[in-house]
Amino acid sequence: MTPWDHAHDVRTVLDAIEDPFMLMTAENTEDNEDSGVAEFLPLMHGWHLNVHAVGALHGAFCDHQWLIPQLPLSDEDLAGWIGTLAPARAVRIQQAYPLAFFDLHLRGRRQRLLEGPSPAFPELLFT
Repeated sequence: MTPWDHAHDVRTVLDAIEDPFMLMTAENTEDNEDSGVAEFLPLMHGWHLNVHAVGALHGAFCDHQWLIPQLPLSDEDLAGWIGTLAPARAVRIQQAYPLAFFDLHLRGRRQRLLEGPSPAFPELLFT
């Protein structure tokens, strides 16, 4: 169960979560009332982080990012599916940030990437 699926049904469960948590969001996530992000993050009691990818749509964090551009679509239609974030950048973000999260919280290794915006990833906002 995720807060964006059942935003009003998870408050009790989330109030008990104190484990580290990182959320990676895309365009229209935070200002979309149905996403539950605005309700979700304040309920986290432990370490938490939301990195927001400017130009990415939900499909930027799955196989759509690589598959959809192979279809004969106009640039406008393509942006409607995956956003304007380049597929290679989306994959690089998917590799770097979860790895840093797990290195920090499972291996106990400091990760400067999680301490604030990085010049290596200018499309990411810390929210």
